[in-house]
Amino acid sequence: MQKFLPEPRYFLKTGAYVFLIGLLCSLFLFSNRPPDDYCGKYVSLGEHAGFPLNCDSYDYAATAENPEKLFEPNSIRQSRPVYVILAFTFGHLLSPATQLMPLKALSDQDELLGKPIYWGFMTLNFLFLLFAVLIFDEIADIVSGGTLPQFIKFTLSVFLASNIIIKTSFWSAHQQMLAIFVPLLCVYLALRVALSSKLDLRKVYLAALCGGLSLITYGNFLVLFPMVLLALAVQLFRSRSYTIRRTLAAFVPVIILFVTPVITWSAILISKNGRVYNHEIEVYRQFVWVKDKLSVSFGDFWEQFLMFSSIYWVSIYRTVLTFIIGLFLLKLIRLAGWRRSGSGQLPANYSLARNLIVAVFALYFVFFWFMGYYSERITYTLVPVVLCLIALELSVFAVRGMKWTSRILYVLLITLSLIWVYNGVTTFEPYKELTGLHADVTVEAIS
Repeated sequence: MQKFLPEPRYFLKTGAYVFLIGLLCSLFLFSNRPPDDYCGKYVSLGEHAGFPLNCDSYDYAATAENPEKLFEPNSIRQSRPVYVILAFTFGHLLSPATQLMPLKALSDQDELLGKPIYWGFMTLNFLFLLFAVLIFDEIADIVSGGTLPQFIKFTLSVFLASNIIIKTSFWSAHQQMLAIFVPLLCVYLALRVALSSKLDLRKVYLAALCGGLSLITYGNFLVLFPMVLLALAVQLFRSRSYTIRRTLAAFVPVIILFVTPVITWSAILISKNGRVYNHEIEVYRQFVWVKDKLSVSFGDFWEQFLMFSSIYWVSIYRTVLTFIIGLFLLKLIRLAGWRRSGSGQLPANYSLARNLIVAVFALYFVFFWFMGYYSERITYTLVPVVLCLIALELSVFAVRGMKWTSRILYVLLITLSLIWVYNGVTTFEPYKELTGLHADVTVEAIS
């Protein structure tokens, strides 16, 4: 008989993640105050508590309060209408509840905090972070065959719910939680499509349609497009039905469904304004800086590329490198264990899962490298992908029955996660400009 409701255990697990997110995000309320030049406002909750309200929150909220602003010729959120509409919807749904909440003390500090639309954004922040950790939980089960203990999945999720993105953006009307959610969704869909025992094109097409809508939600969703196509090709190859005709028959609808929402929204804007305004391109020259510089000379492009590369690699060093080193150490320990025990057993589809996750990492790595605007919160998007690889490596120890090694690694991981949380809450670094190069300087350098 088909089950229409999740099992109680799933509700308990979800409740545990809700508690974990609530606890870790609340700890940042007792973090340090940002400097005076921080782009935003500090909202005090008492002598020792408060949070930063990002300066982008006001435009997000104003547009969500009146979505017609999306059609203004130079609307900053014009390229991301779906998220604004979601915030508009949740804001109106929460309006009766916010009238009952004691928000006067907050609204006295900033009028925005008393508005339902702000709490609509807060709901989205929480939901997307919750979806992210639940998807990561599913990914861990897929790559480990269900052998990874639940408490380890909780522990790894600490790095998703406690980091620079949470510290600077969780309590703001923003969409930075998608920087954690999107890469995990890419990994999850790639694994589900490529590793499924039976290809269901209807689900793939549904994912493609949602992917198309996501492209006008957040730019990072762009990586979802090639990953779904790659996973579909892998599935066709594994099912031994890989022919040019069958591949085209599967690919064409996926491509159409991906691009249709973008084309439709662009057509609407062009019919009204004569063009599509993209703030990231117009102001920060993201990606198009390559064309800008090449139109001058290759030397100009190369000089700019080297400058951006130096900034980008600093951001990688400050965010992702620690996790990559941890992954590398796990591989060394696994290799040492294999030589000692002689067991080379791996989880099912280990190589394929690893290659798909690495492909997601590589696409995001190149994507951000050529973006032309860098900060720690952007490159932290790579960390959830590395955590998927760490979960895959930990599953090897479980599959091989290396109990004592696993226990030592688990204790070490829990210890490191506690240190990570303490350091994240107490350090001043996330508010520090990455390389002393502010956005306006970056734009000036490009132009």
